[in-house]
Amino acid sequence: MSSERVRGRSTWPLALLVSVVGTQLLLGLTGAASWLVTQVSDPALSVPAGPPPDLAVGGATLETGLPLALTRAQIWNRGAQLVAASGHVDWPPDVPPLTPAEVPGGGWLTFVFAVPDPEHPETPLPTYTVKMERSRADIVDEQALVSGIPLPPSVPLLDAYPIPSTQAILLAEENGGTEYRRACPLQRHISRISLDTTDPARHRWTVTYRDDRFPDRNGMLVRIDAMTGEVDGPEMHVPRDAGACEEAALLDQAPRHA
Repeated sequence: MSSERVRGRSTWPLALLVSVVGTQLLLGLTGAASWLVTQVSDPALSVPAGPPPDLAVGGATLETGLPLALTRAQIWNRGAQLVAASGHVDWPPDVPPLTPAEVPGGGWLTFVFAVPDPEHPETPLPTYTVKMERSRADIVDEQALVSGIPLPPSVPLLDAYPIPSTQAILLAEENGGTEYRRACPLQRHISRISLDTTDPARHRWTVTYRDDRFPDRNGMLVRIDAMTGEVDGPEMHVPRDAGACEEAALLDQAPRHA
């Protein structure tokens, strides 16, 4: 009885270590989220049958994608609650001279749900993960897993924040993100947003920028208070002028020979 997958109907191998959404997937536990898939026999862990419905065409944000993801999770288990949400933005390589006014449609959304068990907080929690393609607002993957990760101290309330995820992404762009991407656009085309709820009194969006040449670390990080919009950062892990961008771009554009 191994966990199932909705799209593709493939079977997960046992003891497979899965990274769900990379950085800060479990609500701000930065760099900590590796999840263990184990053999399960509980029928509550089965994946909902049938193809999931899609959102209307036009793109999805964490806020607009949540209702559909929650519907799927509550088919899996009526007690499912959101414990983690993150987004992946794929920026075009032609970085404009000014800060963008909107977020491009490319990328992914990932939602993780769990069924709380306050009486047994140390017991591995069943989780249900929904992955959505942003530009088509289409669910592309669903997974029912057993996780050894405990519940966070507080849960995200995506529809309750004055600063929505899209605004947080654009605030990060205004506070160094656009300039950072422009310095090396082909290698810095991905940013990620997640919600840090480790402090119950202060939920914050965390926007990270990647540099493909340094896959072992975040390039730059900006935090935005979800209630006030206060910005902390940028925090640099790969300097803006890390060098070799032009040479790397030429290599990327050069024709490949067999």
